[in-house]
Amino acid sequence: MSPSPDPLREAQVTRLATPVDMAWVREHPEALSDLRREGDRIDALVYDGDALFHAASRLSEGQILVGCTCRQDSGAVCRHIAALLMRWATDAGAFAEATDEEGAGGLRTVRVGPQPVRRHTERPPWASTNLLATQISGAQRSLGQEYQDLSLRQMRELAAANGWSVRGTRKRDIAEQLVHHLSDPESLRAALARLDSGNAAALRALMILGPRPRMMEAQVASVVRWLGIPGNEGPMLPRLTSLLKRGLIASSRQYWRGDTGGADVPWLLMRALPPALEGILPRKPAEGDPPGEIRLADPTSLLEGAARILLLFAQRPAGLRAPQPRPVAEQQFPGLRSWGYIPEEVRELLAQDALQDRGGQASLTVPPPNRALNDETVAQAAPLVGGEDRLDMLYALLYNARVLHGGSPVLVWEEVQGEYFARDAQGQRAILARSLFSVRHWDVLWEMLRRHRGMRLVRKMNTWGQTYTAPQFEEQLAGVRHIVLRIIASAPEGLWVELEDLASLLRVVLPAFDPSLVISETLYYGPPWEVQVVERGSAIGGQQDVQGAYMETLLTGPLHWLGFADLCLRRGRLVAVRLHGFGDLYWDRYEASAFPPHVGPAERPAPREALAISGRALSAPPQALSPAAHQLLGRIARLEEASPKRFRYLLNAERTHVTFERGALLEELVAAWERHLGFPMPPDVREPLEAWWAAYGQVRIYQHATVIEMADDHALTEMRAVTSLDRVIIAELSPRLVVVPQNAVGTLIEELERAGYTPKWTGAI
Repeated sequence: MSPSPDPLREAQVTRLATPVDMAWVREHPEALSDLRREGDRIDALVYDGDALFHAASRLSEGQILVGCTCRQDSGAVCRHIAALLMRWATDAGAFAEATDEEGAGGLRTVRVGPQPVRRHTERPPWASTNLLATQISGAQRSLGQEYQDLSLRQMRELAAANGWSVRGTRKRDIAEQLVHHLSDPESLRAALARLDSGNAAALRALMILGPRPRMMEAQVASVVRWLGIPGNEGPMLPRLTSLLKRGLIASSRQYWRGDTGGADVPWLLMRALPPALEGILPRKPAEGDPPGEIRLADPTSLLEGAARILLLFAQRPAGLRAPQPRPVAEQQFPGLRSWGYIPEEVRELLAQDALQDRGGQASLTVPPPNRALNDETVAQAAPLVGGEDRLDMLYALLYNARVLHGGSPVLVWEEVQGEYFARDAQGQRAILARSLFSVRHWDVLWEMLRRHRGMRLVRKMNTWGQTYTAPQFEEQLAGVRHIVLRIIASAPEGLWVELEDLASLLRVVLPAFDPSLVISETLYYGPPWEVQVVERGSAIGGQQDVQGAYMETLLTGPLHWLGFADLCLRRGRLVAVRLHGFGDLYWDRYEASAFPPHVGPAERPAPREALAISGRALSAPPQALSPAAHQLLGRIARLEEASPKRFRYLLNAERTHVTFERGALLEELVAAWERHLGFPMPPDVREPLEAWWAAYGQVRIYQHATVIEMADDHALTEMRAVTSLDRVIIAELSPRLVVVPQNAVGTLIEELERAGYTPKWTGAI
């Protein structure tokens, strides 16, 4: 008979871990997944933020041996080990006998549950008032300080070279005038007119290339040649030096041996300069639309879809899909952790001992991940937004914009949702678009690989040294995405541009679809990942390269759905694109850009006509009411039915109670009804609300609370002075007893310890 792990008591675990770690354990009861026991050994997978760790312990003959991948088996009791031991002490029956599955390809794996809920703690930047104005002001101050490092003579020479007049004898005053000129489109056009063709071509090239860790002179020259501007022959270095002296580019390092350092066109100038490809594209200007199927961009459908799933998730929290089962071998080989994989491929590498530390590299295919949301959620929500691919993108963008919390179940941050719905349609699109620019955990690359089976993502796994991680890959992929977005944003707007022209420029700027251009380190062993074409002739859009396929997926998907790109297709393949307002948003010229001229305001029937009220049931087509009106209904009623044709609500005491708990008054709800729906609240709705309001708050019950007891009548005053107690206190029962939320205890303990106190933690009263 195999040995069993020794039993543990809660007090034993509490003595092994720090109070802060124990507070984390109590605040994250859902962090553990795949609890197993085998002989005298227990182990589990533990979610900590975005990371997944493997914690294990051997409990035998009074000894507790531990190991966790967060500390590379150092033997210390981290909070992941503490969570494992506490679960064993309190619920040993939750640990199943270890039964590693033999999945596809004969690879031993263990199942992993979805990541538990992770609530955002900081409001999104877009919710700040005057965010763009603040960014502009900060950039102007920074640039002005740089100019004050110049001499007065240099500053006047810079102004004269660009045809600008400056007055004064104080460096600060002249610097402010220079910054004004560099931020003003008319002043910059005057400066551009004074450039010779070679310098103008070099400036356009730098606008297209953007900031890079290493900018080689040859890279600038290759883009200049592609532009085809006459008179651009000759070395690039003198031209870049001339642009630097004019203040039209900035450089963080000296030019040396063909390396232009951090040469870049400052953001303030990019906002004010005309598009880099203006006058270059289209190569063959033509009147009217090109031949083919024209699909006009209209963001209305996507914005309405985003509102629908937010309303749905607010009442029916969505579930995330369980991650791909993890190979048992990743406990030995950290390079496998968190990555998607093909089981047969990993099994073969293990059989060949190719992952052993022998100073080599192994190549592994990274398949497209499954959809983020589970099957049940996809079946219900995908029809509301127009398909699984749109749903996948919207979930990622709304989570990245912090309208949705992380983890499963997917929860709506209702305060932020209210601010999102308070924006007009252009403002909501701007939030989603800027989220597209910054998102890390999603990319159109995966959709391209799903559509285009002849391509695959291959990563290199070092069998020695530092492990290359999935978050590093996501960061680099986002950098590559910005290279593509920057080229698209460099195109003129309102004109049809052929896809092949943009794709050919992308091939010059990004010769291979890998992260070589966004990594500062020297890549002695080549890039850590690349997209390879394994079947020629199968690329979408007629492009025989990954760059063209990626650009087409970006244009026909997110940028078309968001209303930035009209499409021209022939035989189902993209051949030309016409942009509307994309550059204005990408370069942050405005908080929000205008919709295409063919998109009019959304037409909705009068809410009184659209909203059907029968007793306590309320129903309307989802597009017939504004998102703010739907949100109001969701605050007082339960969503019973959600389909593309109808949203049906039923007045609900629990929903209304939650709304009252969040500080809403009955009078505010009545006023909001008239404001968003345009007619007085009818008696069938108002009377139940009045009855619930009259009964509200007669008894108060607090859940998940902790009592703090003071040693004397003065300790509470001292604690208020050195901690954040006043921000979290629920009730003060006496001068020695206060009640706080359970999840605030860890922070309070840390603050007390920093102040020199040693609080005692008692698990029970």
